Amino acid sequence: MNTKNKLLEKLNNLPAAKPESDELEAIREFESEKASGTLELTSLNEVRNRVDRANGRISLRVPKQLHVDLIEAAEEEGVSLNQYISYLLASGVDR
Repeated sequence: MNTKNKLLEKLNNLPAAKPESDELEAIREFESEKASGTLELTSLNEVRNRVDRANGRISLRVPKQLHVDLIEAAEEEGVSLNQYISYLLASGVDR
């Protein structure tokens, strides 16, 4: 049995840790990239440098009507404007 199947079997046998379909897809993609030699690894120092550059703040100017629309949408969802915009941005990022 190969490593991937062993890992999946272990994960499937854990009562509270069954992988979701997107997690299974990530495992398959990782294995495929590893097998094809296209897997790109990032050093821990590079990750730390990226994190150090990000402070979590973004200043963005938008048209007033868009701002009003975003405020209303956030209120309808029952979340803050910051949470709503963060959700929209995160859902549009394909990494």
